[in-house]
Amino acid sequence: MLTLILSGLVAHRGTDSVGVFLRKHGFTQRTSRNLSHDGATKQLRDSTVQQLCEALCCTPNSLFLWTGDPSSHLAKLKKGYFENPADQLAWMGQADVERVLKEVEGLVGGMEKQSVGGTGRLRLNVRRLIEQRQQPHPMVYLERMGFTRTQAQILLDPERKAFRLRVLTQLCERFECLPDDLFDWEGSEGHFLNVLRKTPSIDLSVSLKGLSSADAARVVVKLGARS
Repeated sequence: MLTLILSGLVAHRGTDSVGVFLRKHGFTQRTSRNLSHDGATKQLRDSTVQQLCEALCCTPNSLFLWTGDPSSHLAKLKKGYFENPADQLAWMGQADVERVLKEVEGLVGGMEKQSVGGTGRLRLNVRRLIEQRQQPHPMVYLERMGFTRTQAQILLDPERKAFRLRVLTQLCERFECLPDDLFDWEGSEGHFLNVLRKTPSIDLSVSLKGLSSADAARVVVKLGARS
């Protein structure tokens, strides 16, 4: 299961209280309280994910922890920063500590400068993943993957603004991807979340029309070998 974990990320930014950090970055007191307890959040809004990414200068992958099968592809989301950062640095020499701190400061500072480069919208874009798989009937495809009709309708609804973490977990498992692959950025190219901007899906049926049958067959074989 994917769970929302913020304490480690906040601690690495020099703040002990997740609630204080969130309120400082524009979250309401109620939302801050709901997000402050690691693993307690069951549902998130797309806009909340974007706000968290902007406040913490990270992408969605960094927000979630995988607590399931260690052999899953999602196990790469296991984090190594949940212990006290001071304890992690205690065994290092002073020179190494200063070097690491400068590197972290430079990385975070660079992302913070990028984050003010523009505005936009981060959203869960399931339809695009389905289009990439050349599936003409998104609803049928999601149901075939094990989602209920109600879940499929919600995921495909262009007005949808929230999602359950249980459904996010299902999407990552069924599509064999990570949260960053599910979120799409629509907005300024100067924003650091622009790294999540997805290119338009290609309709292979149209692209292959101009090829001979032999060339088209070779392309299909190569695509099959890569999948």
